[in-house]
Amino acid sequence: MAENKSSKFGLGMLIGVMVGAVAGVLFAPQEGEKTRKELEKLVKEKDIDSKVKEIFGTVSKKSREMYKEARKELIEKMIEFKGGWKKIDKKAYQKIVEEVIQGFKEDPKKGVKSLAKLKKKLLSDWKKIQKAQEEEKKEVKKRTVSSKE
Repeated sequence: MAENKSSKFGLGMLIGVMVGAVAGVLFAPQEGEKTRKELEKLVKEKDIDSKVKEIFGTVSKKSREMYKEARKELIEKMIEFKGGWKKIDKKAYQKIVEEVIQGFKEDPKKGVKSLAKLKKKLLSDWKKIQKAQEEEKKEVKKRTVSSKE
């Protein structure tokens, strides 16, 4: 009887380890570089110059660099977010955007009016991020269902 209990325990433990390993692979965070590329692709603009003109009024090397720098800073902060970028909600995203803009406000060469427009543009990217999060959830659910079969 004791042998039967120990074999059931062993079998249960083996199944638990296997399920845990599968879950670990499915839900493990991605490498930083892969995540960074994924986020860059997500917020990438097809026509940066039109966005820069919309925000700053003119397209110059300086305004283009400022826009790119803001997007880069936003991506870095999203990667550093506790739980990963896929766990960011709208409120957390707004806070991250505010932090990015605050960093630019410390530079007196950057216009306040332009920063307000830049903030508005970055905030408008929330819908893209939310859509990507939803797609990722569907993909994880799909992988989980197929791994159970």
